[in-house]
Amino acid sequence: MQTTLTFAALAMGVSAIGLERKFKVQTRPENACDDCMCGKVVQCSNNKCPDGKTFRDAKCKCPPEFDNMVCTKDLCWDGSARDEYCMCPTKPTDDKKPEFKDLADMVSSLFPDEVDPELPDLPRANPLEGEEPVIPGAPNREIRPICRIPLTEEDTTVTANFSVRGGSSGKVWAKNLLTDGEEPWNKWYEDESEVADIKVDFDTAAREVVAVAFKSANDEPERDPETVLVAANDKEVGAFDLAFGARWELSEQFFLTEPVTTETILFEFENIDLDDLTEIQLGQIQLFEYCSEEQVAELARLAEEAELARLAAEKAEAARIAAEKAEDERIAKEKADKKAADKKRRDKKKEDDKWYFGKNSWFK
Repeated sequence: MQTTLTFAALAMGVSAIGLERKFKVQTRPENACDDCMCGKVVQCSNNKCPDGKTFRDAKCKCPPEFDNMVCTKDLCWDGSARDEYCMCPTKPTDDKKPEFKDLADMVSSLFPDEVDPELPDLPRANPLEGEEPVIPGAPNREIRPICRIPLTEEDTTVTANFSVRGGSSGKVWAKNLLTDGEEPWNKWYEDESEVADIKVDFDTAAREVVAVAFKSANDEPERDPETVLVAANDKEVGAFDLAFGARWELSEQFFLTEPVTTETILFEFENIDLDDLTEIQLGQIQLFEYCSEEQVAELARLAEEAELARLAAEKAEAARIAAEKAEDERIAKEKADKKAADKKRRDKKKEDDKWYFGKNSWFK
């Protein structure tokens, strides 16, 4: 959010500079003429006459010799004639938008004489060679592994401003957002408003929250929230679009604009439906923090075990494929040997028959 505000402020600065340059009115110097009006300040849209040197009088008029003066260049860039001040219409820029590496580059290209040399580069999602990548949605986040915060009813309280208070099953409550279950009732559901709030209180101690994730419920996709705002310590720390494609689907991990250490985190869900539906439901909220050193070590151990298991599985698969290939070759050899033996037996019988019938001519 800080980056967004900074960009907006800088962009407003750019607009202000542009307006000032476009509408800045030049003031006629006091020594521009010799009449009695020279001591007064006169503002004209263009203070100089067509020769570019003589200043206009108090009524913005040029001396008579300029009445029929021909401009040094008669035609403008588009072939049109110049106006009475020998001015041309502004030449349009190319429709193709130039590519700037940052806001300072853009300002420099538009107003090279008014660029603040201290203007910092804005972070960019596609860094240049040698630059550190920017993490989308969290420009201030450290590149560290994150772990899910374990939430239970013993140390966390979840409340909602709207709820069906158990529903027909008596089990549909906001506290279900803490659990991993996928029973049909294991969700929060309200049918009173298209905007609803969820508050998560850490009862034992403040927790540092880095990212959040959400899981859809079991049915009725039209009840899924479309957007969520996240707030902590009296300020907004995230705004995200939710687009669930399946039931009990876990969203991506959304990183907050900055890590927040808080005892309470608020969520405002919104579901604007075309049919004026005033219902929202959600299966789960997950919160994430930076992993501790022990968790990082455990993750490394699990990753190593997973890699060893992968290598073992690849080795076993290679052995299975080799065994199948050897068996196929054995069967193929048996078939070839049998075919060769059958041919040899037929050839021998043919030779024997030829000898027998040749010897016993009476049989002919």
